[in-house]
Amino acid sequence: MIKTEKIRYLYAIAIGVFVVAMGIAFICVAADIYYSGGATNGAFTQEIVVRRLQNLAIPFIFLIGAIAVGAVFPLFTVRMKPAKEHAVKLLSAKIPSGGEGEEYERAEKNYKKLHNLRLYIWSGECAVLLGCTVAVLVYMLNTSHFLSENITGEIFAMVKNVLPWIAVAFVTLIGVAVANGYIAGRQLKELKALVKYGNREPREHGEPEWIEKAKKALSGDIALWVARGIVFVVAVTFIILGIVNGGARDVLIKAINICTECIGLG
Repeated sequence: MIKTEKIRYLYAIAIGVFVVAMGIAFICVAADIYYSGGATNGAFTQEIVVRRLQNLAIPFIFLIGAIAVGAVFPLFTVRMKPAKEHAVKLLSAKIPSGGEGEEYERAEKNYKKLHNLRLYIWSGECAVLLGCTVAVLVYMLNTSHFLSENITGEIFAMVKNVLPWIAVAFVTLIGVAVANGYIAGRQLKELKALVKYGNREPREHGEPEWIEKAKKALSGDIALWVARGIVFVVAVTFIILGIVNGGARDVLIKAINICTECIGLG
């Protein structure tokens, strides 16, 4: 890797670590303000909030400056390499129709094995995501969990029961993505061997007509509008559920109390 690329990647890593650190620091300050008391001891007054957040002012200004430097100077712009999965997709169209020799047979066997392995891990991840989604919906759609007057307790109970499933989904998804990239790299190596030791005639990749139509539909505007429609329906459903179980009123009261306490009116 040349010196310029090293600078870019080190800059990107530094910015990422800095952003995470700033996020954690902000959460800690907000939690400290919240748990230090209510309006009776002035914990939410404007003066105290500003004084607590002033500790983050200098690091925040430094972070904004570092991001601005990266945007102005192209030396720090990270240029992403094409994904290995995309390279595998392009090169798979050049797989020869046949070949001879031990090297070709070995490469073909390994390529099929790796291809099936990618299908298995993504199928397993889909099952995990579906299970996590069902677990979250079972809790969120149970209105008995949101009938208490203790809103803070309900929020903590929701975090306790929902956040672990979300964490499992994200962690497994990241793990599968990393594994998929590693497997794709090995696939790419075997594909190059197939092209090298195979004959010059490309293999036929004909698929049934219904598969071609499905791919065309999913890759066009139809899939985009379907996804938007699903998101819209889910959003409206949760808004209606929140209104029905009194969640909107509770949030409004909580917001009013926090705002009036923050400016010293509570």
